Amino acid sequence: MSVGVCVRTCAEGFRNPPAGAFNLGRAGGRIAQIDDSSAVAQNPANLMDLQGPDFVVAPSVVYIHVDYKSPSGATAETKLPWKLLPNGFAALPFMEGKFAVGLGITTPYGLSNEWDQKGAFADM
Repeated sequence: MSVGVCVRTCAEGFRNPPAGAFNLGRAGGRIAQIDDSSAVAQNPANLMDLQGPDFVVAPSVVYIHVDYKSPSGATAETKLPWKLLPNGFAALPFMEGKFAVGLGITTPYGLSNEWDQKGAFADM
């Protein structure tokens, strides 16, 4: 027998885009080979293939706008639709490709939505 408990969740359903142009170009392809320092976030083993120091700054800009009208006539609109998701990566291979070190700074939970407290989604 199982017992379930229903609770209110505030999940949103938006996923951040992959950090870096190289990753974004292969998004959804499940390809493991990434040829720049953004490999720190996806597959750090690829840092061994770099030929020298590599730095990537990837400021992703996302626009999410929803203008909702329910069948009952209630309306809601997102606030602050522009989001900035800064990402930065650095990698340094050394000892003739035998070792590599990398650093990645990402925004894994960068997206959010805010709704008017008196609008159609006030109870969410």
